[in-house]
Amino acid sequence: MNKKILASVVLSAALLGTGTMISQSNTTVVEAKSYQKGYTTKKSIVYKNSRGFMRIYEVKGFHIKNVDNSSLGSQITVYGSFKNKSKKAIKPDDFFMDHFGGYQVSRNKWHQLDFSYPMFATSNYAFQLRDNGDDYVRPGKTARFVIADEEPQHIYAGQKIVIRAYKDAYGPSGRLASKNFYLPSVKSTKDHDGSDDEGDA
Repeated sequence: MNKKILASVVLSAALLGTGTMISQSNTTVVEAKSYQKGYTTKKSIVYKNSRGFMRIYEVKGFHIKNVDNSSLGSQITVYGSFKNKSKKAIKPDDFFMDHFGGYQVSRNKWHQLDFSYPMFATSNYAFQLRDNGDDYVRPGKTARFVIADEEPQHIYAGQKIVIRAYKDAYGPSGRLASKNFYLPSVKSTKDHDGSDDEGDA
């Protein structure tokens, strides 16, 4: 009699433990999804989760020249800001790459942009923003940054650039928001090395 009762108690405990584990697992999955959000405003696209808040607010196009006016290539530059909401330092470039992607749209096709730390800076202000993207933002702090595609296809004033926010940009999967930007102009500018203090982007 006692053995039967003991076996019943052990079996009940095992089943209860399994149910609790499943319940905890499901709760974790739901929590992870609820922490991701993407949306657009009149002038920007935003992605946020428990780690950070990123806003992309401007896109520009440039032809980069060397000191002797020879061509160094073209650049589509994305301007944004990042607030670190976590307890660890985070690079804005890494956060952008995890959750944003972009496309250059022409009459006949969509070309996926390949964003990275820019080799060239279009102004001394952009030089500073470029380095901000590759540096670590401390917990609770905010920094502005730029990231760029330096091998775009033919660019022109008025061209549509689509920036999208994803749950996971590698793939990409789980699109949360999409925003159309238009290149206001495509300027020719020399590469800046940050040696003087002009302040315009």
